[in-house]
Amino acid sequence: MTLSAKEKQVLDQLKEHLAVIAAGHPAVEIGETYEEAELCFQAMACCKLLRAADKAGFQKYLFWTGLTRRYFLERSKDEGGQNDFRRARSRSEGFFCAAAAGDIPLALEISALSPTRWMKKGEYEEDFAYHEFLSVTLGGAEEAEREASLKRFDKALKGDASARYDVCQALQEGDGAAFEQAFQELCERNASEQLKERPEFADTATFEPRSRVFTEGFALVRIAESRGIRVPKQPFPLCPETGRVGLLRRRPDDLFAEMAGLQ
Repeated sequence: MTLSAKEKQVLDQLKEHLAVIAAGHPAVEIGETYEEAELCFQAMACCKLLRAADKAGFQKYLFWTGLTRRYFLERSKDEGGQNDFRRARSRSEGFFCAAAAGDIPLALEISALSPTRWMKKGEYEEDFAYHEFLSVTLGGAEEAEREASLKRFDKALKGDASARYDVCQALQEGDGAAFEQAFQELCERNASEQLKERPEFADTATFEPRSRVFTEGFALVRIAESRGIRVPKQPFPLCPETGRVGLLRRRPDDLFAEMAGLQ
C-alpha cells in the first residue's frame, strides 16, 4: 500500500475515533480510543513530512497529538480516574510530539498532568524514569532535581546499558559532543528496531508512517537546545532536517474545546 493510501486509511480511522470521543463517554471507558486517536494524529504528522516535506502540516498534527493526550489526562483526572493505567507517564508519546512541534507549554502541561509515580501496570520503570528526567529538564529544573531524577533512571536500569540514559547524561552535563554521539547511536538503534518490527505491524495503518519518522528524536533535539546544546543540522537516522521546525507561535484550533461546546 502506498503512503498516500495509508494516509487516507489513517484519516478515516481518526475520524471514527474522534466521533467516539465527541460523544462524551467517560475517559476511563474509552481510554483505548484516545490512544488510537493519538497514534492517528502522529501518523498523519509523519505522512505530511514524508510525502511533501510539509513542515506546517507536520507541526499541526504533532500539536493535535499532544492535545489529545492532555485532554485525556484532564478528563480522567476530573472524572476520578487517576489510577487508570493508561495515564502512565511513558505510555504516550504526546509529550514528545508537543515538544517536537515546538509547543513547550503544551509539553509541560502534559507532564504536569501525568502521574508523579511509576505505574507498574502501564509502563516499565526505566521508561517512567526516562520521561520524568526529560520533563524536569525541559521544565528548567535546578541541577539537583535533574541529578536526582537521572539517578532514579540509572537505578531503574539495574546496570543495563541504555542509549537513552547516555543521551540524558549528556543533557545533564550540557555536553554537546557527548549528546551528539549518544543521539546518533539512539537514532541508529531506533531505525534498526523499526525495520525489524515492520513485518509484524504491516497491517497496522499507523505503524508505517510512524516507523519512518523518529518523533522522539526531534523532541530530544528541542530539549537539548533548551540546555544550550547546539545540535548540528544534519540528517540523523529517521530525523530528517525538514522535521526540525521552529517554536509554535500560533496554536491550531483546539478540537477538543470545540467538542466540549457541542456536548
